[in-house]
Amino acid sequence: MSKALCTVTVGILDWEAWAPGLADHEAWRAWAGGGQGVPRDDGSSPAVGPMAPSLRRRAGRNDRLGLEVAWRLSGPEGSSAAVFGSRHGQVARSAVLLESLAQGLPLSPMDFSLSVHNASGGLFSIARQDRSASSAVAASGEELAAALLEAAGLLLEGAPEVLVSVHDEPPPPLYDGHWSREDGSFGLGLRLAAAGGARLTMSLMESGPEDEGAVQGLELARLLARGQGLARWARAGRAWVWELGA
Repeated sequence: MSKALCTVTVGILDWEAWAPGLADHEAWRAWAGGGQGVPRDDGSSPAVGPMAPSLRRRAGRNDRLGLEVAWRLSGPEGSSAAVFGSRHGQVARSAVLLESLAQGLPLSPMDFSLSVHNASGGLFSIARQDRSASSAVAASGEELAAALLEAAGLLLEGAPEVLVSVHDEPPPPLYDGHWSREDGSFGLGLRLAAAGGARLTMSLMESGPEDEGAVQGLELARLLARGQGLARWARAGRAWVWELGA
């Protein structure tokens, strides 16, 4: 058995997930129980209903995937630190800007202003008038692990709760052949605390057979829908393992 290089444990107070055709816990439990692969992407987006229409119109699809689950986990009052994780972030907006430049067209001010990686967190903060600490991470497919490590650090520093939102959609066709592909569009949200709730332990292992095409966020969503057990993701000579207990 390979050796654990590091291990962190957090408490999951609540979770939410969204993907095309999977909008609530019951649907996710049916998906997880059926042993299905990555949910089919039909291009649909969540409504993010509570968000003001003026801001919702500015949110791209990847933003909405993260904002939907983050909003579901946020109460009407109070605030908490937030970590948004996305491999591709605002690459769709960047592609539009690059194509405009190539064609000699003026750039869209809205696309330009929201083309930064922390745009989803910024929209969330503005929409909720929430000045709590917020960060955005990217880790070449390991965003869930990176976001959980960031959240665990915030909890160790004294944050009572941390909101984590991991979300992604595939880049536009412009980037085909220039990235290691993993299909699927989804948002996974977690409300974490140092103690309480379901106990989640994450370990980084020395090595393991690779899981080609697996998506970290979806593997944890599958585990959460099942309610207990193990989930695993391995690539590039290392493996992340998540264990969920009562």
